[in-house]
Amino acid sequence: MKKRILAILLILILASSTFYCDGVELNDYEEYTIDEFPDWSWKLRRGESLFFGSLAITFPLTVLSYNLLESSSIISSTDNDITEFTYQISVAAVISLSIALADYIIGEME
Repeated sequence: MKKRILAILLILILASSTFYCDGVELNDYEEYTIDEFPDWSWKLRRGESLFFGSLAITFPLTVLSYNLLESSSIISSTDNDITEFTYQISVAAVISLSIALADYIIGEME
């Protein structure tokens, strides 16, 4: 009985939250200007986007490379899956960080 009352209460809260949003108008909305943010924040945002964007590519490639090296006995296999995952994500993060740093260095040289 308590679960039903709680479920009905949650549904009512979630359904009624849209009523509060309907009355809001954005007539006073003002777009960002070019000078609103400092240059370092633009560079940081670009580096962040490059890091996490390249992580989506470097992580699967790192897992594939790790598994190939492990199956060819170049590196020894570990019994703990968490340790393997830590190695894989660490290598992928270092590669992604080097991509972001290389982009920053190239951008500063121009």
